Amino acid sequence: MNRLRFLQALSPPESGDSEEKRDFLKLWAGQSIWMLGMQVSLLAIPLTAVITLDASAAQMGLLAAVQQAPWLVVGLFAGAWVDRLRRRPVMIVTALGSALLLSSIPAAALLGFLSLWQLYVVGFLTGTLLVFFYVAYQSYLPSLVPRGWLPAANSRLEASRSLAQIAGPSAGGVLVQLLTAPIAVAFQAVSMVVSAALFGAIRREEPPPESTPERRKIWKDVMEGMNFVVRAPIQRTIAGSGIVITLFWAIQDAIFVLYVTREVSISPALLGIILGAGAIGGLLGAALAAKAARRYGEGRTLLWAYILDSISYLLIPLAGVLPGPEIVAAAVLLFSKFIFGVGAITYGVNGISLIQAITPSRLLGRVHATRRFFIQGSMPVGALLGGFLGEAVGLAPTILVAALGSFMGVLWVAFSPLKDARVEDQDR
Repeated sequence: MNRLRFLQALSPPESGDSEEKRDFLKLWAGQSIWMLGMQVSLLAIPLTAVITLDASAAQMGLLAAVQQAPWLVVGLFAGAWVDRLRRRPVMIVTALGSALLLSSIPAAALLGFLSLWQLYVVGFLTGTLLVFFYVAYQSYLPSLVPRGWLPAANSRLEASRSLAQIAGPSAGGVLVQLLTAPIAVAFQAVSMVVSAALFGAIRREEPPPESTPERRKIWKDVMEGMNFVVRAPIQRTIAGSGIVITLFWAIQDAIFVLYVTREVSISPALLGIILGAGAIGGLLGAALAAKAARRYGEGRTLLWAYILDSISYLLIPLAGVLPGPEIVAAAVLLFSKFIFGVGAITYGVNGISLIQAITPSRLLGRVHATRRFFIQGSMPVGALLGGFLGEAVGLAPTILVAALGSFMGVLWVAFSPLKDARVEDQDR
């Protein structure tokens, strides 16, 4: 019975007509394949830098930074532009553009002229396309499914992402081991072409963007979305605490591959399994997120999700000092990623549900873009700090400082109105 209920959480919503279900399944399948390819490249590209190009800690920090920098450069404008366009074509174009860019990495490796500079350029350009994809994607869902489906649809999409995270890193580790890291990147290029085809197959006509009597300057649109996020207490707390948590996560993540491969001596194949364990936790989080929110409220569920994530950060430096064989450290890292997955996906499902409950439809693109500008924009800052501190004070001390700093985000939520928020109490 418990297994049946768990699988039901991964099934399409039961209500609605068959055409709506088929279109949602196409979106869901396209997102799943995109995420699977992305998880492979999230391991393959850093390993390309470390193994193939012998990157240093500072160079790894720069690589992570350029991949996240587009949120700072174009993030706010992306929301305003997406609100002026139909969202599905934006998703298709960004998928195809990313496939073309990523395919240049294995091509350059085969021809013998792959360099770190190419990884930086491809990372920045694909990151820019990803900004537009995410803003369009999260804004498109409410026009595809009935409003009553949104919580269930978000849970299913997050569960799908977790399933991709289970298979992706493990497959990535094996592909790197068998084919080399640059060639493994080709998997994501292919996955994005397939995703674009599935998005293009959706038959439901997307409503046109709301027109205004006079086309405003884009800065006015940007400021309208930003003001909504900054002035609404719940939106402000989600963004502010997210900045803190994400900043310290990025400090750790920028040097995580370097730390576990050089100081903890974890092999690429075992690293893929460790990262995949986080997705198993995410799958559990997706299955339990809505149930926990109904019982405790979305706000308190978010708080406990943050606590789990911060505990997971503390376990990473612990793995580097434990005595014993490699499998002991690997077990600690695996458990760390597992509880991180539970917390991260639980936060994602309930955070998005609260945001969608508060935000008017015409502002969805700008609100998603503004939130991601603040949160994702902290990633390149954290990545650069991680690389700098890793060089200056060492990898292990940097990992520990980041773990302790993440608890500031927990305190922000604990002493804010967000902790008591529920979706049913919110008005648009």
